[in-house]
Amino acid sequence: MGWKDLFRSKAATSEAKRNKEIKKQQERLEALPDSTLTDDDCLYRQTLHHGAVPGACAIAFDSVQGLMAVGTKDGHVKVSGKTGVEVLLVPTSHAPVECMAFSQGRGLLAVGTGAGMVYVWDISKQPPRRVRTDEGKPGVDLCGPSPTSLHVPLGSELLFIGTSANSVMFLKLSEAELADNTVTAEELEPDAAEGGEGGTTKDDDVIVCSSQPLAPTNILVGLDGSASRVLAFSLKTRKILRTYIGAPTKGLKAAVWSGDGRWVAAGFEQGKVVVWNAEKEKALFVLDLPQYTGPLLNVGWGPVTEKTDNSKSKEAAKPPVLVALTAAKGDEAACLVPFRSDPPRPVAASRSCVPLCSKAQSRLSSA
Repeated sequence: MGWKDLFRSKAATSEAKRNKEIKKQQERLEALPDSTLTDDDCLYRQTLHHGAVPGACAIAFDSVQGLMAVGTKDGHVKVSGKTGVEVLLVPTSHAPVECMAFSQGRGLLAVGTGAGMVYVWDISKQPPRRVRTDEGKPGVDLCGPSPTSLHVPLGSELLFIGTSANSVMFLKLSEAELADNTVTAEELEPDAAEGGEGGTTKDDDVIVCSSQPLAPTNILVGLDGSASRVLAFSLKTRKILRTYIGAPTKGLKAAVWSGDGRWVAAGFEQGKVVVWNAEKEKALFVLDLPQYTGPLLNVGWGPVTEKTDNSKSKEAAKPPVLVALTAAKGDEAACLVPFRSDPPRPVAASRSCVPLCSKAQSRLSSA
């Protein structure tokens, strides 16, 4: 046998081996059952991520499970907290995250985007996945308005959705389905609906909608746009209980019930904090923040301490603390300004500003 014949024989053997291997692979594939995977099942739902995310614009916190979620301008949501929990939720669209809210202790996170969509993530699953609607869609379309605020009452199955159309919608978390009892713009502004000189319009944003502690059928609604308003609305009677007066007419940034539902506080961009008795419309006082702080960002109440029956009851019953978050002038630092009150009353706090970064610390020490 010559050299040419030997090379041809070896090439034919190698080709036969390759054909035999290909045939075996085809037989294995044909033996597999038909796949039920869809295109959506192949989308990324979880991305391991470490460190801070750029473009943060929204935040939510689950105090029961110790989880924090940070939403970004490109639609991503970073969830972190307990050991082993650090995941980046990847969106199907890159609309900015407008607002978020946890269902406390249940592992459900609601995310509202600028595209008029609300997504409910079940982060208790591995990997986290969206709660789908009956039609199989991964999110709920609000059909026009954008979500501007989200709130889940403790232990409730409903998500409160404040919208850019001056309305409050409700979504069933477990089914990702909108309920039928929407609070309309006409109900929140009856004078405007009747042709009167109402303070708000349908183009105003509901920047706050939260249920009253111990009376969840009463909700606090904060409106901002053509004019700022803070009001209490009854879901039972479908009527405004009271409209809180004595506050600035522009720049509402936050409004919140105290932990026992007795007081209401609202913060305005120009640095004013207004406090009301929840049962009365007239403001108790309007408080100007210290002059060295910048625009107000948020307000909140500290926990309520119950009185005890021992001899030191006066010491045990500490008054609640009203906290205002502001931006320091000249940079993007922030500081906390606490005010003790029970009943609420203004307390001088020009030196109780707690800086959250070294820049603010140096500014305050030189002030």
